[in-house]
Amino acid sequence: MRVTDQVEALREAIARCRARLDADAVHDARVAARRLIAFLAIAELRVLRHDLRRLVRGLGRLRDLDVALEAPLGGAFRAWLAGERRREAARVRPLLAAGVEAVFTALTNLPAPSAKAQAQGLARARAGVGRRAREAKRVETIDAVHALRKALRRERYVREWLGLDVRALRDRQELVGVACDLASLRRLILEAGDERAAAVVQGGVDRLVPLLTR
Repeated sequence: MRVTDQVEALREAIARCRARLDADAVHDARVAARRLIAFLAIAELRVLRHDLRRLVRGLGRLRDLDVALEAPLGGAFRAWLAGERRREAARVRPLLAAGVEAVFTALTNLPAPSAKAQAQGLARARAGVGRRAREAKRVETIDAVHALRKALRRERYVREWLGLDVRALRDRQELVGVACDLASLRRLILEAGDERAAAVVQGGVDRLVPLLTR
């Protein structure tokens, strides 16, 4: 990957968010931002990471709502999700205009990391996955699984920057993501006030977590 390509991908996704703020645009903006965060981590550059993380976090609830709306749900809960999405979309729109052009300009002028920095960046990412995997196995909680998911994603993006194979990491990340998405769905169901349905979803999460931490 090239930094300029990912900056352009982020720029395009932000433009689509400003125009429509649809689910694909939100997802693409978060992916492009996270890939650039991974590049900054390889280069050990702290500058701009705060701005990109702010963008990722700011779009997080919108993404959770979009994932829930993709599920075959109906009735009052789906209507509640749609209403929450409209409110969240209104909330995040100012974020998309908050100095992002300056971030784009700064990102395109970053130096490429050295071979040593690349090797060290990959080692840090792999160590992070190992540490999170051991912790998830020890405690068997959805929070630990979520931390593992983030570590897997970080290593995947680092490997993408280095031109390395990511298929195994991607598959593992997506598998772990099933439990994390269920946990997010449970939180939304609780927000909507349906404790019984939330308990059913929690049962699914509880069954998945031990399987994902072996």
